[in-house]
Amino acid sequence: MWIQSMGVGGAAAFAGCIGGGDGNGGNGNGGNGNGGNGNGGNGNGGNGNGGSGDQRLNYMRGGTHFPDLQWNWFGEDSNSSIKHYVDTIGAFTRSADDEQTEYGFTNWDYDTDSQVLTVELRDDIQFWNGDQYVAEDLWTFEEMHRLQSPDGSDFESIEIVDDTTLELTTKDPMNPRILYRIHPPYMWLEFGVDVWQEWLERYQDASGADARDEVTAELVEWDISTERLVDEGLGTGAWIPADITDEYMDLEVNENHWIYQGDDDRFDPNIENIRMWYADETGRREQFVANERVDWAGSGVSGWDAFEGQLPDYWDRIVNAPLTTLYKIIINWRNREYLQDVNFRRAVAAALDYENQALNTETFQLEVHTGMAPNFNTSYWGEEVPSDFIDYDVNSNLELADEYLGRSGYTREDGSIYDENGEELDPIRFVVGGSTWGDVAQSAAQELEQYGFPIEIRSVDRSTKLDIVQEEMGEWDMSTESHYAGGTNHPSDYFRPNSFWGWRIGPAGFGPAAEYADQVSQWLEDGETHSPYNGKPMVFDIPTEVGSEELSGDTKEINIVDLHDEVVSPIGDERDQEIIRDLSWAWNYMVPDIDVVIGKQEAFGNTQKIDFADEADLRSYVDFRWPEMGLARYSE
Repeated sequence: MWIQSMGVGGAAAFAGCIGGGDGNGGNGNGGNGNGGNGNGGNGNGGNGNGGSGDQRLNYMRGGTHFPDLQWNWFGEDSNSSIKHYVDTIGAFTRSADDEQTEYGFTNWDYDTDSQVLTVELRDDIQFWNGDQYVAEDLWTFEEMHRLQSPDGSDFESIEIVDDTTLELTTKDPMNPRILYRIHPPYMWLEFGVDVWQEWLERYQDASGADARDEVTAELVEWDISTERLVDEGLGTGAWIPADITDEYMDLEVNENHWIYQGDDDRFDPNIENIRMWYADETGRREQFVANERVDWAGSGVSGWDAFEGQLPDYWDRIVNAPLTTLYKIIINWRNREYLQDVNFRRAVAAALDYENQALNTETFQLEVHTGMAPNFNTSYWGEEVPSDFIDYDVNSNLELADEYLGRSGYTREDGSIYDENGEELDPIRFVVGGSTWGDVAQSAAQELEQYGFPIEIRSVDRSTKLDIVQEEMGEWDMSTESHYAGGTNHPSDYFRPNSFWGWRIGPAGFGPAAEYADQVSQWLEDGETHSPYNGKPMVFDIPTEVGSEELSGDTKEINIVDLHDEVVSPIGDERDQEIIRDLSWAWNYMVPDIDVVIGKQEAFGNTQKIDFADEADLRSYVDFRWPEMGLARYSE
């Protein structure tokens, strides 16, 4: 069992991240007795706008209640965004342009011949207790993580070279463009030998997979308390928890952190205190914004349009951009024969109103079905995409949907769909669960039902939904999930065969189940072209001519597994582009799942109190990193 820590190197981690500042008593909109200590006025309570007078940033978070926080990265109540306040990250991958900013590392190099990744640490990273963070600390964590599932790890071995250098040898030659997006952005320099040594030794002593799983089960239950975290000075990050109550957690700057020593002119932070208010319900978060007890807000509240007329003029939208995450209808091909029909799936795509879907869910509108986010469309297809790909229309095109149904003998009459024998279809069991996922599912299911598709909704919480779509393949036909290059930040992950974030063909959720590789290899050896697990195609033909709707003329064979395996190996830019274009065109032609909307990254803030960097910089990093990196600074 390999516990995959979810990376937050890109702006997709905006979900659930809400910033905040103190109440504003100066204009009658804000203070309610809990305001800051800034410039008071004639408002209803509070002590005015917590501006530069108190030099404290106020913020909001939900999730685990602060008094219940524990800091074990692998714990079940892990709150990754809060935990990142106390660590240092190797590097940041800018989601806007895929460039990388070295942070905890000074150098990163991968040799495809020797298969060795060399990473070098800064020599001025310190634990809060004053001890230097060295290569042995990083090795202890990374080796422990590798040994959780040696077969699932990318690395054959990890070795210490000197106090600041590690060498990680990959099992197979890897595409440096992909490895560069995984390591170091997903390597966190947090706790060291003192915390992880005992667990490393237990994994080293484990006799096999079952024994390792037993260790992992205990690790998940193990807690690192806030008291231990602070008293032993275990963290390396820029912020140290100072006070925790039921209402808030105060964080104070780690004055010994190198970014506050002026050693790196890329960063210029001036915020030294943060009060993180606990706000786990939408109503409470909305109140924090409306009362100006926040310095900025992101997702988790209504968008800027809902607040623009309520807040003072010095509030403004600071980020409004599409994410690299799409939300899609995931289709289980296994149970309903009609869902195995490409024209039926195309009819579903044509029946959806993507403009309306974006309005209903406060997301960005999908323009074309490429299987990728817009930034990758541009970098891999340029201006060709809108004109060349099959156009399923951005609005609900009932005539086009009818045409696709008719090509396979289906008809729509009096609000119902009939097969070629005149029989009504068995219902599409649509599992709905989660926040944005649930909103997209409800909105899409409603439109499909209005068209005539026989929709049977099953509403559950997100956790139950994930269990159903992973473990109960005979009990559902459609649901919604993210469509995201989350494993590597490379577009190949949109078509990854071992994740339902991609082109899922085997027993996998966010990552591959242990038996995935052997099972799929056996299927292919047995000559299977479609997955026995969910019916999706593994090997199939597409027209060579992009935009053709029929297999006439020249064709090209697509093997999802082989292409994905090839793209993660060392290949040149030209072949990398060719593979991604083939996979993208295959998605458009086959519509194995159906993208509905593009995730939205939005933030708005108090521009009088805070100087915010340009949108391009803000959208490239998780918002709780803004103060640390000097992207949100007190106005001077």
